[in-house]
Amino acid sequence: MRRYRLGAVGAALAILSTVALAPLASADEARSVQLVSQKGRELSFVVYLDPSIEPSGEDVSSKVVIGSTEVPSQANAINQGAKSSEAILVLDSSGSMRGERIAAARAAAKSYVNALPPTIDVGLIAFNNDVEVGIAPTADHDAVLAAIDTVTARQRTALYDAIIGGSDLASPAKNPRLVVLSDGGDSASAATIDDVRARIAADGIPIDVVALTPSVAHAEILREIADTSGGQFLLANDAAGLDQAFGEAAGSFGSKISVTATVPAEVDASAKFAVVTVGIDGTDYTGTAKLPRTDELAGTGAGATDAEPATGTLIPTPVPVAQSSVGPAVLYGLLAGLIVVVLVLAVAYYRQQRRSLLRTEQVLWYSSAGLVDGDRVPRPGISQFAIMRELDTWLSSRKSYPAIDAKLGFAGSCSATSSWP
Repeated sequence: MRRYRLGAVGAALAILSTVALAPLASADEARSVQLVSQKGRELSFVVYLDPSIEPSGEDVSSKVVIGSTEVPSQANAINQGAKSSEAILVLDSSGSMRGERIAAARAAAKSYVNALPPTIDVGLIAFNNDVEVGIAPTADHDAVLAAIDTVTARQRTALYDAIIGGSDLASPAKNPRLVVLSDGGDSASAATIDDVRARIAADGIPIDVVALTPSVAHAEILREIADTSGGQFLLANDAAGLDQAFGEAAGSFGSKISVTATVPAEVDASAKFAVVTVGIDGTDYTGTAKLPRTDELAGTGAGATDAEPATGTLIPTPVPVAQSSVGPAVLYGLLAGLIVVVLVLAVAYYRQQRRSLLRTEQVLWYSSAGLVDGDRVPRPGISQFAIMRELDTWLSSRKSYPAIDAKLGFAGSCSATSSWP
């Protein structure tokens, strides 16, 4: 045990020394990375950055790794023109959002507001049968957070009316964005999907859609709304995933980096994860995006098995650390202990069986008065193989062995108190 403790201490010192000697990687919080197109073996990603980051086109680098292979890539800052300075939250408060869902939606919406820069005005609309303006766009984020807490779930879903209502509430001069949360299709609007399409074309307001476990049909409509408006389609697989989806939506107000990558023919990229890193002024931002399962991306070589990170979540670049030697030592110790336990049980079981046989032979010896053809024979004893005798002698000297032997004795046909001759 002392040796293992010393090994653990040594491993910890190795890790600390590696971290201390390694150059400190500059890192900042980032938002998300998304695969926006795949044509053959050409991939296009968009990396969403924090609003405070202002990259210049010449100072941006990229690195794309699929499996264990780095593939050729190139990065460019996306010129967004005038940035958005207004966000309109459009929250589904229909009956299907009752309970855990509406509570998670409120929490995620509040996280979204807290993630926005103070220069962004925020408004709130909640919709069920009706479209209710919770608060007009304001720089008072605390007032918006208080309004979010009043949203309750009831009745049906006027999704299309709510999107048009959000467009009415927006201020065109502030380049607004809508963020729409819905867990299903429209069931109560006076407007139609064609009315929404016409409004998107007329206003040009990007709409980020957070879809909470929609059906396939509803997901197609929600994705169309996001795509045609120039917004993001963000899928939340459960209530817990809402916070991540809203976090990615908040990245729409930040800078964006376009990364293109070419997958070599020998690299199997089908259904794999691409790790995308962009470097800006000495700081790396790393994220993952799941690639589609297609024959076009299947390579001629054997691809490395990918880990399963959370799709789209950006992670800081890890600092390499020394490998600890404690793990193998512990495993070897456990294996040795297991072998000893098996040997103890094997010998104890062997002794118990031999003891039962001996008692039977001794009973028969007494019943026949120990005579065979009139001649007295020796009282039956027991003999062991040499290796078993040596092992039995060694084990008998161990403190824990008598207790094991006694328990096996109680389980057998002989008395646990009988002595071993």
